[in-house]
Amino acid sequence: MCWRGGGIVQSLINAAGAHGVEVALGSRVSGLIVEDGGVCGVRAAGVDLRAKAVIVTTGGFGNNPDMIRRLWPTAAAHGSRVFSIYAAVPFNMGDGILLGESAGAHVTGIDNGLLVPNPNFAPGLDAFLPEWAMVVNRDGRRFIAEDAPYAVSGYLLNEQPEMRCFAIFDEPAMLEACADENVVKHYVNDPGSDSWRVAVLRKNIANGRVKTADSIEELAKRADVSARALAASVARYNKFADQGEDPEYFKKAKKIYPIRTAPFYAVEIRASAIVSCHAGLEIDNFGRAIDRFGEVIPGLYAGGEVLGCTMGRRYIGGGMGIANALTFGRLAGVNAARDCSAL
Repeated sequence: MCWRGGGIVQSLINAAGAHGVEVALGSRVSGLIVEDGGVCGVRAAGVDLRAKAVIVTTGGFGNNPDMIRRLWPTAAAHGSRVFSIYAAVPFNMGDGILLGESAGAHVTGIDNGLLVPNPNFAPGLDAFLPEWAMVVNRDGRRFIAEDAPYAVSGYLLNEQPEMRCFAIFDEPAMLEACADENVVKHYVNDPGSDSWRVAVLRKNIANGRVKTADSIEELAKRADVSARALAASVARYNKFADQGEDPEYFKKAKKIYPIRTAPFYAVEIRASAIVSCHAGLEIDNFGRAIDRFGEVIPGLYAGGEVLGCTMGRRYIGGGMGIANALTFGRLAGVNAARDCSAL
């Protein structure tokens, strides 16, 4: 699980211990101590802890429905389908943003962040669309290369009508592609996230979450997409399968599976899994929190996912969340230490 940054965290823990840094686990900060417009400490576990500087590095707000509604309306629009992939970390409640706001810090980056695709039957970190299927929107039209990176697909999906898409495939494609470990392992990024295995699909075909029909027209009706457009999309896609290339969206999958043999299947997919929140506190070039007028709030610094001014509208690619934390966490730490030594 090295991609989660565990090795980096352990190295930081070791370094902190070597320098005598005390870590107070289980001590939720309830407020900042603010005097004369500046931050000079925190309140935690009923104790006032005074300091020359406070650095907020509390992560995002992916497990706080109220903050999702306020700061990320696109995610909130998915209703009960929205969930956070770091649900195992229930403390990502946006506390740091609320603390910063209480001291006058400005929140920026509203309605930005990374949402990745997931099928309607299996909330988990799938991240990628099934590249072996054809993906269409509510209008029955393709809009993306099915092997697009997760840093691209979620944004495009949420620009589609009703923010929904459908993976369309037939029985032979499911049996061949989902039995190929080289294909399936691409999607199993999270323990227990086996969405595109045959047994999982069979289960959800039986319970009705995966729509099935003996004709494309009937499948369109059951999935509630345009039958005429879907039939045209399937016909065009089958030509690409015969040619072995995708001149429309340039999918680079090893094989393009045709959609010809009943039964046919449709899986609804939404980009509703929260990976990274991009709304948060605004800072200056030195990691200092600023207010809505761009003025520095003395004594308050911030870094990592609690920030709302570092990654803009797009998550660029793998590792950016960790890079954000390392880069801006260090920036805040170095400058807080420098500023404190100057006092």
